[in-house]
Amino acid sequence: SFTMKMEDMPNVDIPYLSVVVVYPGATPEQALEDVGKPIEQAFSSLKNVKNLYISSGSDYTSATLEFNLSQSMDEAEKDVNSALATVKLPEGAQKPKLVKEGPTATALYTFSVTANTDQATIQEYVTDHIKPLFSSIQEISSVEVKGMSEKKLFIKVDPDKLKKENLTLDKVKQMLLANNISVPAGQLTVDDKGLNLQVGNKIQSLEDLKKVELVAIDQDMSGITDGFKSVGEGFNAVGSTVGKLGQGVGTLVGGQMLLQGQIQIMQGINGLSAVMFEDQAKLQAATQKLEADKAQPNPNPEQAALLTAQIEGLSQKLKAEQAKITELQTQLAGLQAQVKASGTTMADQLKGLNGSTSTSSSLSSSSSDATVGLKIRTMPLSSIAEVTYEPEKNLVVTRLNGKPAILTDIKNQPGTNAVEVVKQVEEKLKGVVLPSGYQLTVLHDSSVQIEKSVHNMVKEAMLGAFFAMLVTFLFLRNWRSTIVAILSIPLSIFASLIVLKWLDYSLNIMTLAGMAVAVGRVVDDSIVVIENIYRRIRLSEERTSQLIIEATSEVGKAVTFSTITTIAVFGPLSFVPGIVGKFFVPFAVSVVIALVFSLLVAITVVPLLSRLFLLRMERQEYRENAMQKGYRSLLVWSLEHKFVVSFISLLLVAGSLT
Repeated sequence: SFTMKMEDMPNVDIPYLSVVVVYPGATPEQALEDVGKPIEQAFSSLKNVKNLYISSGSDYTSATLEFNLSQSMDEAEKDVNSALATVKLPEGAQKPKLVKEGPTATALYTFSVTANTDQATIQEYVTDHIKPLFSSIQEISSVEVKGMSEKKLFIKVDPDKLKKENLTLDKVKQMLLANNISVPAGQLTVDDKGLNLQVGNKIQSLEDLKKVELVAIDQDMSGITDGFKSVGEGFNAVGSTVGKLGQGVGTLVGGQMLLQGQIQIMQGINGLSAVMFEDQAKLQAATQKLEADKAQPNPNPEQAALLTAQIEGLSQKLKAEQAKITELQTQLAGLQAQVKASGTTMADQLKGLNGSTSTSSSLSSSSSDATVGLKIRTMPLSSIAEVTYEPEKNLVVTRLNGKPAILTDIKNQPGTNAVEVVKQVEEKLKGVVLPSGYQLTVLHDSSVQIEKSVHNMVKEAMLGAFFAMLVTFLFLRNWRSTIVAILSIPLSIFASLIVLKWLDYSLNIMTLAGMAVAVGRVVDDSIVVIENIYRRIRLSEERTSQLIIEATSEVGKAVTFSTITTIAVFGPLSFVPGIVGKFFVPFAVSVVIALVFSLLVAITVVPLLSRLFLLRMERQEYRENAMQKGYRSLLVWSLEHKFVVSFISLLLVAGSLT
């Protein structure tokens, strides 16, 4: 029995799933319109959904799905996730959180880590050093680190400084993207070894982000050709703009040409990157929609064909955009190499072009009378914005014994051995060497209660067996017959546990309750059979196996019908409708199985043991004791006054109905 899975409650699918979307700053009406209705539309096509409830409040929207009882919740969870992937949430809305109801939704094991430092440092240590240890335990469904809001990167732009520098949020965003792009540029073979080349630059730290150089350009475009006017207006104009660069700047010196070329290409990369991001989002949405359509019982072939064509077109477009970015990055790298070879920097070029980074300059073209007025500025991002890496909001503050603390909840997969999972978790935690001042405290361990329930079941079974043995011995007054009768308890219980394990039931509150109820009942059949065998052997002069068979047959039908009657009482519990009925199924099944085995033991094992232990008993003359004499007198009176007995019985039945 101790090889069976042990858990607190039966693995019952609660047919409810909840989805919560946090939408900071939204009113209830706005949350319903921007989040609630798109989610409602996506969920309306899910199968086996009985009811769908949508509610919105300030800063959030929640959706509760009620499924049919026959629906597998694992499959329902997959369908809901697929539907959520097709929903386009507004900017600012957080990622949807799916909550699964049921006994396994609560944490199996909870521990905290405390230290005399800030919560962010503790949470970072737990996330980086402790949480990964549990990834090798397959029975774990989730490990949730709680205690404070997740840290994010914030760029808080000062509106006044942005306006003063003649910049917009969109321009700042484009410049940040241009400084954080890395694309493959092919391969290079060196000494017969292939090396992958990456072109571009990636921001690696907070300080790198603060030092990102922003370029502000104010230009008088009055005398410039249409090609120069189209600078930065999109992917379609990038090639023509770069090609016509010379027409706009005329006789600019080489350093100024390099500067203008870098600016043109960076703006082209920015516009093309934005287009790529949109196309990637469209491709992902189309792919997920196609997969969801294929999962439907009756997929639409026309829609599938349209989605397939759309996916193919977007894939080809992304490849072309990727190739163009690679080309532009290669050109940018070439210009940067020329700048480096000349020994100048962008700032030097700007100074050479303007005399300073904040003055204006007029550039005349020898081939035309057009004049270009340029006012160019460079500045670090930190000069117009506050760049921080911090929690979004201090919505959660957790302390344990007066110290900052971080909690970790561990949940197991439904139907797994909870006790075994906890043992694996504790084994992992034993190997953790905490820094000085850190302390790990176990707050909740479900395995303790589960093991306690199992031990109580064993204790109840042993106490039941002891009292049954005591009562049997008092009435039969023979230790051999008492042992034969008592052996039916462990045989019936252990056989029942084997069948329960084969049926993939676990030891939980309901199955243990069923075993406890069955302990007092399984010995009844054996006592009836052994008492009749004992009586026949004690009075008979000829003791053979045939005598035991006859004694068993005399009471066999009565024992069988008695057991079937009891099964008829507990069996219907497994057919109780609704969620409550699902919890009672393990209880009813365990009781019924134990009763069936008690009957089998009574009519097979008990006669066999009687042949081994009781056939050598000495013959005794039948003598009635005082109790038997009193019962005989009462029985004779009842048979002679049947109308009185019947009337009293009717009164008792009527009294039980009031």
